Amino acid sequence: MRRKKNKRVAPATVVFGSATNENDKDQTCMFAICTRSDLKVGPIWGHNARSIKRALATLTERCDCPAERHTQQETYGHPGHPFHF
Repeated sequence: MRRKKNKRVAPATVVFGSATNENDKDQTCMFAICTRSDLKVGPIWGHNARSIKRALATLTERCDCPAERHTQQETYGHPGHPFHF
């Protein structure tokens, strides 16, 4: 028996990376992307669990999809070897 998908929760992809901040320093960051609407938010500075929660909360605030919240489904990059944006 298959479980029904929860339509109130949207899956999101978290991409770990690094970017240049406003002081021209290379700093670790992440982006969150909604898999339903393809909205991308970021950079969210840092690679810790709090940064992931902040990225998903920001995505939920700005996204137009009907979901009440977003959860991390996929992850690209690695905190130790981030992509450079």
